[in-house]
Amino acid sequence: MNVSEKSRIKTVLRRFPTAEEALGWYGIETAGFDHMTTVDEIAREYQMDVDDLIGDLQAHVADAQRESAPVQDDGDDDDDAFEEDDWAPTKLAEDDSDTEDGTHEVDASSWQADDGDGNDDGEFDGNFGG
Repeated sequence: MNVSEKSRIKTVLRRFPTAEEALGWYGIETAGFDHMTTVDEIAREYQMDVDDLIGDLQAHVADAQRESAPVQDDGDDDDDAFEEDDWAPTKLAEDDSDTEDGTHEVDASSWQADDGDGNDDGEFDGNFGG
């Protein structure tokens, strides 16, 4: 949004609430303005330079637009991709051990299977959830 002399102050403030700070710097209360009050009318009423007021309001608008703009993608998707060597178990059970050939053995006797029967009994009855 470009702020001009003809911009309605209520529209600017509705879209960019932080612009009210710029008016506060000049001691201007916004409560008394109706929906038709323009930036030019405010500048004349408070005997100030309209270009200074426009510049301050425009700075708030630009800041708000910059803060709400979506972040640009840098196109570097390498760090987003899953790589197998990124995965590692965080904790091994005490009965787990590495073998001499470098493979890993896991004692599955304590594992429980959820066969979907609502009973985590570790027994598989051949039915999944049924």
